[in-house]
Amino acid sequence: MVATVVVDGIVYKDTGSSEVLLVDPDNHVNTEVVGQKDATETEEGYTGDTRCIDCGKTVAYGETIPVKKPVDPDKPVDPDKPVDPDKPVDPDKPVNPDKPINPGGSSNPGVNAPGGDTQPADNTLPKKGSKLKDGKGNVFTVAKAGSEVAFQTPYSKKLKSIKVLDKVKLNGITYKVTSIAKTAFKGCKNLKTVTIGKNIRNIGASAFKNCSSLRKVVIKTNKLTVKSVGAKAFAGLHKNAEFKVPGKKLAAYKKLLYKKGVAKKTQVVRK
Repeated sequence: MVATVVVDGIVYKDTGSSEVLLVDPDNHVNTEVVGQKDATETEEGYTGDTRCIDCGKTVAYGETIPVKKPVDPDKPVDPDKPVDPDKPVDPDKPVNPDKPINPGGSSNPGVNAPGGDTQPADNTLPKKGSKLKDGKGNVFTVAKAGSEVAFQTPYSKKLKSIKVLDKVKLNGITYKVTSIAKTAFKGCKNLKTVTIGKNIRNIGASAFKNCSSLRKVVIKTNKLTVKSVGAKAFAGLHKNAEFKVPGKKLAAYKKLLYKKGVAKKTQVVRK
């Protein structure tokens, strides 16, 4: 062991020659780990303490290693338990040969959705009727697991404009927005402009009722029918409201809108 000398609280190292070197008390360059102990099935282990070779000071204490869990050689591997890629595999433990190992660590590999997105497999998708929010706080209801949602309520009743998009990404899953729920925007008195996406097939009763400031509505979808739009869906809009609709649906949509609460003097024109 290297001899040391302490003078006025400072440690020096005796090199064995006439020269004596100062040992920096705050910079332990030469260290060793002592007291290591492997864990067994009956006793805990210890990672060991780090000690300075020059001054003998312990500069870092180790940690206790838990007792090893006994391995039952007769117990098969759970096929539904995710595989830890960092955990060594016991070659003597039986494995289900028909169960594929997913490199991502999940027993459910998911499926590829149109457009290149990876959707979760069916048993992990939000169920029909589940409520989901987008980044703004708009609420959607799942109409068909993994593929379709209804616009339920806006993020605020004080909003001035809204675009009901063709598609929306919620919790990493891309859905088509196919309907607007009944009373979704009812009483949004500050709402002035609305765009209804091309995938909308249904608009619920009173969806835009009493939106008294609503002056401009752009309808992109050509899938609406008298039966798929609820009663008074557009009642109580601004007296100078204007609807822009697909050219091929102009005549049909005029009749439809007038039946669903739009005032007769309201302009319905090609977009």
